[in-house]
Order: sequence, then C-alpha cells, then structure tokens
Amino acid sequence: KVGEDRRGDNGNWPSPRSACGLGEFEDTVFLFGGYTKMGKALGGTDESRGMVHNDTWCFDLKTNGWSKVRKAGIPPTPRCGFSSAVHKKRNLVVFGGVLDVYEKQDLKSTFY
Repeated sequence: KVGEDRRGDNGNWPSPRSACGLGEFEDTVFLFGGYTKMGKALGGTDESRGMVHNDTWCFDLKTNGWSKVRKAGIPPTPRCGFSSAVHKKRNLVVFGGVLDVYEKQDLKSTFY
C-alpha cells in the first residue's frame, strides 16, 4: 500500500528530519543525514535546538520497508542542507552542507 510504513530489517526507520540528502538506484532510495528539531515533544529541553545526523538508510520500493545501511570507510561528518547523488550504482556522494554546534551560549557553524 502506498504511504504505509513497514518496519525494516532492524525494526526501525529514520527519525523525522529535514534538509537530508536522497539518492536513488533501481528500486532503492538512499537517505543520508539531515536535521531533527529536538523540541520538548522529542525529549529536548530547548525548543530552539536540534540534532544533525550522519546516519544512512535505504528504502526498498518493492517491499516498502526501511533498513539502516552500514557504512564502509570513513563516513561523512554529520550535516544537513547538502547535495547528494548515487555514483556507479553503489556510492552515495555527499557534497557541501552545514553543521551547527551549540557551545555554551554561542552557535558555531561549520560549512563544507
């Protein structure tokens, strides 16, 4: 059924997020990174802060299920707002993006 979530192999699916990257190959859509606002509804203590991800997931369009992808090599640092594309049927290439880190009362941004 279109629009129906089914648990992946590991019993999970990605957390809600924005500014993530997507890439597609055949019947699989890959998702990397993104930003989740950690408001009080998600257990956060400050409405203005969030979490930047560096996890990778795949969605199988045939089974309508999510699976977490085990990364090989050195994974990209957490980031959101970047560009991505699938290369040679097996590599999700990530370029650019931003990582915001809160230190005491300051916001420090790293741009890639």
